[in-house]
Amino acid sequence: MTGARIKLEGNMSHAGMAPVFAGANEIEPGRYSSTMELSMAGDWNISVHVTLPDGQKIDREFEIKGVRE
Repeated sequence: MTGARIKLEGNMSHAGMAPVFAGANEIEPGRYSSTMELSMAGDWNISVHVTLPDGQKIDREFEIKGVRE
């Protein structure tokens, strides 16, 4: 999919931490790259919010377990 707008939101798996945000850039047609600075060690839930060129929205979530400092 080319021309999408992608935003990422990272949340710790436990309450009390502020979320971190990042955008993704299209580095070649249909391929995106992002760097997100996870602010502390532990388990994170990442939400990916995609807006397609036609305005359709797609949201997905995944976990990153055991992030280390």
